[in-house]
Amino acid sequence: RKERGHFPFRSELTGVRMLNKIDHVLDVAETIICGIICVAMLVVTCMIVIWRYILVSPLPWGEEAARYLMCWFVFWGVAMAAKHENHLGVEAFVQMLPRTAKCVAIKIMYALTVVIFVILFVLSCKMFAHYQTMGQVSTIMRIPMNIVYSCVPFGLLIGAWHYLVHFIQHLHDKPEP
Repeated sequence: RKERGHFPFRSELTGVRMLNKIDHVLDVAETIICGIICVAMLVVTCMIVIWRYILVSPLPWGEEAARYLMCWFVFWGVAMAAKHENHLGVEAFVQMLPRTAKCVAIKIMYALTVVIFVILFVLSCKMFAHYQTMGQVSTIMRIPMNIVYSCVPFGLLIGAWHYLVHFIQHLHDKPEP
């Protein structure tokens, strides 16, 4: 019986190990980045509440900062969810299939997900380029919008990477008897 990620040739095995190491490093980095963003979002939100209701002097930049931190958190979270296969999916249909068809359906699902993430990545790069050429800045904090929305292509690219690794790991899977 072959396990996921097990290949018959040594060169392929080395490549898969390298993919898994890169995948692990990205996973650790994503976890740290999401943790930092989450703490920053919590601090900013608490500051907004304290300044508005206790000091009665609202922070003009607080809500904008919290909103942009949320964008970063969401798109780095997309990558984390891809790594841990936590995105929503309809598994009832796949579970009803015979073993061979189920194995093929899983490979197709990973391949389609990679394609969708790559298409979204390309579109987000166009959006990023648009904001960069326009020179648009945020209303209160005056942060360039291309920096604010750079999280979109980053998250989608890393998410595509994770699904590509899942696809490669399942590429040689055989249906279980």
